[in-house]
Amino acid sequence: MKDTIKIVIFGLVFFAGLVYLTAPEPPVKKEDLHEVLSTKNFKEKILLANESEISKKDLFKENEKSLIIIGNHDSLSVVSLFDSLYDVSIPVVIVANVSAAPWFIKEWVLTEKLLALSELSSSKMVYDKDGEFVKALNLRSAHKQEFIVYRVDKTGLIKRVYRGFVKKDAIDGSMSKKEIKEALLPIVSYIK
Repeated sequence: MKDTIKIVIFGLVFFAGLVYLTAPEPPVKKEDLHEVLSTKNFKEKILLANESEISKKDLFKENEKSLIIIGNHDSLSVVSLFDSLYDVSIPVVIVANVSAAPWFIKEWVLTEKLLALSELSSSKMVYDKDGEFVKALNLRSAHKQEFIVYRVDKTGLIKRVYRGFVKKDAIDGSMSKKEIKEALLPIVSYIK
């Protein structure tokens, strides 16, 4: 009798977990999208990879152009090398789009990994734990191998300028230095 109850409870928990993990994302409502992409859409305080906070005014200085590069998983490991491979003349903000990761991954693994990746770069790395940063850019999802580049002008207006991809398992070293440079090369034209 006890074994049967255990099996039933385990089955219910397993089924509930399966439903939760495979449920589709809710549709994006038109009223949730920003008409104009601007630094004004971001929260006043933004979480960095080292889990400290920075004000958006310090991250995006007035009258200064900058780039935002959003990476997720494999692409994040590649874009974090951008300023070490190329001469970058404007500030670059790298965003770790990890809001879709399971909570236990965020709590146990991601913080360590993001710290290691942020040490490879002199750019600020935003830890978008809750997804608010990418929502402010009207971005609702990103593929593991995809990175997206936005350009911020001197007035704070933001424009999406490039979408690139990296090889599968780039986070585990599947790309050579040459392949990494080639994947990031198109971004260079946007830093002028």
